[in-house]
Amino acid sequence: MVVNNPDACNTVEDGVAILSIIPTSCSVDEANAHRNNVTSSDEGQCPDTDFELVAPTEWMELDLDRRRFLTEYLSWESLSKWDFDVFELNDLLCQTNETSSYNIKTKGASTSEDIIPDDFRTKKYGLSRCSPLLILGWSIFAAPYSQLAMQQSLLINDTSSFNISISTDVDLQSDSLKKMGGYNFIDHLHLQPSKLINSLRCIESWYNDVPYHNNIHVLDVLHTVNVMLRRLPMQSEMAARSDLSQTNDGSNIQTAHDNTIHFSFLDNITSLDVYSILLSAIIHDISHEGLNNLYYQNNPLAFHELLSNVDVQSGVNLGEIMSELTLEPFHDVFGRRLLQRHGAFEGLSDEEQKYSEEVISSAVIGTTMANHFDLFTLLQNEVQSAFSDEDGAATSEDGMDTRYNKTAFLSFLVHAADISSPTKPFPMFSQWIPRVFTEFFRQGDLEGKQGHPISPLCNRRELTEQTIAESQVMFINTFVKPMYELIGKICTWIKEDVVPLLDANLNAMTSWVDELKVKEKREATK
Repeated sequence: MVVNNPDACNTVEDGVAILSIIPTSCSVDEANAHRNNVTSSDEGQCPDTDFELVAPTEWMELDLDRRRFLTEYLSWESLSKWDFDVFELNDLLCQTNETSSYNIKTKGASTSEDIIPDDFRTKKYGLSRCSPLLILGWSIFAAPYSQLAMQQSLLINDTSSFNISISTDVDLQSDSLKKMGGYNFIDHLHLQPSKLINSLRCIESWYNDVPYHNNIHVLDVLHTVNVMLRRLPMQSEMAARSDLSQTNDGSNIQTAHDNTIHFSFLDNITSLDVYSILLSAIIHDISHEGLNNLYYQNNPLAFHELLSNVDVQSGVNLGEIMSELTLEPFHDVFGRRLLQRHGAFEGLSDEEQKYSEEVISSAVIGTTMANHFDLFTLLQNEVQSAFSDEDGAATSEDGMDTRYNKTAFLSFLVHAADISSPTKPFPMFSQWIPRVFTEFFRQGDLEGKQGHPISPLCNRRELTEQTIAESQVMFINTFVKPMYELIGKICTWIKEDVVPLLDANLNAMTSWVDELKVKEKREATK
């Protein structure tokens, strides 16, 4: 197993750059109240210490022009867009400091003829070493303070040597800061920005150099979950948060109450729920080797070797607690252990941390395709019941609520995000196809070499362009399209904005299949 950079998991002081110190204006009573409260209900309290505005050192290593471009690119408004291009973000981060222009165009296919490059069977697809998950994760988890830090960093030209400023003109309670947007986990859950940054860096370092299940895939899942969460029609305190619902110009983007149907599982979604679901997104494929569960079922020794390698490099001792030879429980347990170790839960009470880990576990386990139809049917039954039940309530004879719960639904969104590539604009969707099949073929080569049965879609000698195209049509029709149409009944913007993209991609794949069939017949008659 090739790990990106396990040394990044060392929680070191030079992992963050302190840009400025913002004195707070707490009264003695406010400071004591903030210090003594330990639950997420004490939102809005003023901290009792000066606030350190920090950024990852990787951000400060970027040249000034690139930081200026990315500050706009990673604004809260930009991060709300479904067509946000993670490949473009990665390219921006990977460019050299000598690059003069950062206005990159998407490199994906523009037509079905361009989907499979001629060299895709030999081309290298893999991990990004430019820390895209760290940068995007910081932008989301630490907002609005990450956006404020980005702006502050633009005042620094020489990042090799700069003095920490004292920012007396920044009001942490100001409306202008709130208008930057963000979940504001740092205030609402009392999280430490430096701990968040180091946790993100550590998690990213455990993603392997494989063609598909790498940090770029997780980058895409994190962003997709973020957009879904921001635009849920929530009947809860989260829906009332002005800092979530506003764009930079003050207009509203969150469609709270955009349905006439009341879904009880959307009630009482809290900051802790949202934080936990976003954490599940970043760990859901951690340390994936590019091999699926079927491979490990046929080769249990390989799974034990995976656990052993992780144990040696991390010291987590997974072998003592893993009873299932499947990937999702492994990702869940290992990911949560790293989050614990590096302070992602620091600031939460013991009860809050326990709840958070339960939510994370539910979501990560829920990404397994083996459970897809069971999870789909549960939500489908709930939606059908809500549309036929005017008051939106379902109770048993003893009056107990028997409804679907919010954790199940939020977990379903992570599963949907995990297979969301066909819902993105075609140039983005098309880039995932050669990556996933490169990984499949890599597994098939290994299975053949080891004398094991070659898994479906993994035999490079049998698959043609037509079978690849047909597999995409099948996958969309069987899994993705029903899933997003179902979510669209709850979130109308999915129905209006996302499903049409999905249909367009399905049509492109279907046309591709038809074109290849015609080509095959023409060549057969020669």
